[in-house]
Amino acid sequence: MNNLILLSRSFLALSLVLTVFAINGFVAQRQYTAVSIELTELGHDVLALRDQAVAFNSGYAITPYVLAQQVVQNERDLDKFTAMAQNNAFGFFSANSSKVEAVIERYSAQHINLSQRIDNLIALIIARDSAKTSIDMRDAVLADVAPTSPTVLSKESETENSYLERYLLLKNEVSNLLDEILLGKNAAFVENTENQIKYMALSALQTSFIYFVLALCSFIAYIFLSSWARENQLKKLNEDLTRLTEKAERANQAKTLFLATMSHELRTPMNGVLGMAELIVDETKEEITRKHAKIIGESGKHLVTILNDILDFSKVEQGKMEFEKVSFSLSQLLDPVTNSLHSVAEDKNVKLEIGSNVPQDMLFLSDSSRLRQVIFNIVGNAIKFTENGFVRITSDFDADDNWLHFWIKDSGVGIPQDKLDQIFEPFRQAESSTNRKFGGTGLGLSIVKKIITQMNGRVTVTSEVGKGTEFYISLPIEVMRKSAEQPIEVPTLHAPEEVKQVPLNVLIADDNPVNAMLAKRHCESLGHKADTVENGKLAVVALKQKNYHLVLMDKHMPVMDGVDAIRQIRNQKYRDTIIFACTADVFREAHDELLGIGANHVLTKPMQKNSLEEAIYLYLDEFEKLDKKLQQSECDEPVASDNVVALSRLPKKELKLTEEELTTSANLKAFAEEPEVVQDLLRLMVEEFERSSDNLIQAFTEHNVVKIFKTLHIVRGTAMDLGISNLARLAKDNERKAQNGNVPDSTTLQEILNLMSVNIHQANRMLESFNTGTGQSEQAQ
Repeated sequence: MNNLILLSRSFLALSLVLTVFAINGFVAQRQYTAVSIELTELGHDVLALRDQAVAFNSGYAITPYVLAQQVVQNERDLDKFTAMAQNNAFGFFSANSSKVEAVIERYSAQHINLSQRIDNLIALIIARDSAKTSIDMRDAVLADVAPTSPTVLSKESETENSYLERYLLLKNEVSNLLDEILLGKNAAFVENTENQIKYMALSALQTSFIYFVLALCSFIAYIFLSSWARENQLKKLNEDLTRLTEKAERANQAKTLFLATMSHELRTPMNGVLGMAELIVDETKEEITRKHAKIIGESGKHLVTILNDILDFSKVEQGKMEFEKVSFSLSQLLDPVTNSLHSVAEDKNVKLEIGSNVPQDMLFLSDSSRLRQVIFNIVGNAIKFTENGFVRITSDFDADDNWLHFWIKDSGVGIPQDKLDQIFEPFRQAESSTNRKFGGTGLGLSIVKKIITQMNGRVTVTSEVGKGTEFYISLPIEVMRKSAEQPIEVPTLHAPEEVKQVPLNVLIADDNPVNAMLAKRHCESLGHKADTVENGKLAVVALKQKNYHLVLMDKHMPVMDGVDAIRQIRNQKYRDTIIFACTADVFREAHDELLGIGANHVLTKPMQKNSLEEAIYLYLDEFEKLDKKLQQSECDEPVASDNVVALSRLPKKELKLTEEELTTSANLKAFAEEPEVVQDLLRLMVEEFERSSDNLIQAFTEHNVVKIFKTLHIVRGTAMDLGISNLARLAKDNERKAQNGNVPDSTTLQEILNLMSVNIHQANRMLESFNTGTGQSEQAQ
């Protein structure tokens, strides 16, 4: 931790240093720019003077005295500029100043050299022009004077030659000086110096930008490391509290997961218990058996109610409980509760009273099923704890605040004052003896409390021991009013005899044989035909072989589960087939997943006959349309070709009896000392192979690949048990083909039939030998 803080502070110091360097570069760049501007003005001035001197040499009217003064003034300006540059600091460091001073010193020397040459050029031009004037004047004088003696002429000629030589010398010097001024390094030193200073300014600006970026990165690193260090400190301070909180949450999640998992797993066998009880009630004619079956059913339903309480508690604990908004009247809310509990109250000599101040024409918008569950739990508890008294339900509506109120009062045993705060806690009851006397899980009121709280309402309780208890529920609710002339429509389901039945072909996919059998019996009792398969893969294959109106698809199955099977069905051509998914998971997420991948409806286990019937009724229109479509498709299907080779059981004379493998079976020889066991095995094999032969011929004729698969699976298992290896190998290979939806070729299936036949004949011969007393000796050989 200390190292992290030290590192963050190091980055802060580095950021400050880099910022200083960035500012230094920026200041130096500004000063370089100012020097460059002044130097440019001086350079252009001296170059302008050079150009005037050249023009003066060419004969332009320029006053040489004025030009010489300008040269002197330019040299004075240069002295001022040099002094200023030497006294000016370029940035915060002397290294920058020394570089500029060196450049300016070189420039100053070249500038002075050029000024001096300009000054010399002016003087030479004046002297040259003066010599030329003297020559011209001498020529004029000689022309006006009469010729004299040769001696005089000789002297005059020598004088004129000396003037001419001086003129030519001055002219040559002027020409050489012009070449030096206009050509070579003297011509470009100003531009070179400008470029050097501009380059220094650009370099300073680039360096300043780089330092600024590095300073910014260092500062960001400082902020990041500081935040990290602070976060680590906070984590360390809260570490113990967090550890304890996580431990408590894990324990709570483990408890909730355990409850949800156990409830889910218990619902699957309960499907068999309730289904068998329902079948016995419907099919038995003995009154005592019917009575016992009803007791089993009622006990199973009570267990399912307990499981539902556990699941509801699990959902509210995990925050997964969702609320719907449907319109309902007060009678629609309370009538199912009173109708269900009225007989229970009568059995205990408890009067169930209903009182309401809510108008009959008023409709509410909320989750009626959850609210009904709340009232059902409280009223059910009130009846359970009351003997020879009353339970009164009173309701009222506050139109000012749109709050709905309920009072549920009983004359039961009452609750001690010190226990009132505990009754809403899960798995808690007022007294330990309560559970022994009245039963229950202690979850009902906990669920009530959580549901009302999540609906933004309130629930309170008052009680007195020996006099009774009163629960008060209030919650905000949306209101939909309806005129008195418009009666409230209560949705009712048609009675089964009122429904126009459509005979359906139903495919049941369930790996649990009990559940599959019960679902098939329910379908048959409703007038439908049903086939069963053990997994989703076989369900997909079955749909290819036969037209089905409805598929009952279990969610959890081996090989291929219901989810993948539904996806494959919907991705193929069977988009119109109605699919009812079946699951023991009552959470909304599981139902939404099944509906989202293509299921039309979800049935919750344990599946009851009436729930299946109601679901089929909901889709009657779809079934009628699908039935017409399937009938049309069957009419449009081409007639099967007559050249398909049919399977048959060959007569004994056409079989290769030497292919039998029972005689050499090591599995039978293992029971050589137990002839009764061998005979039982042979009889079972004969029965199984006889049945399988008929089933295989029928399945191949009907092109029923699912039935072929099941038959070959049985043949393979029987052959392996008895050590009939060739038959087991052939059956296994073709079983795999059928499992993938392909019908094996007739030649191979006929070979399997032949092998079963020869082993049947051998088994019959061995059984006859056992009857004559020679079988045991043959078996021992």
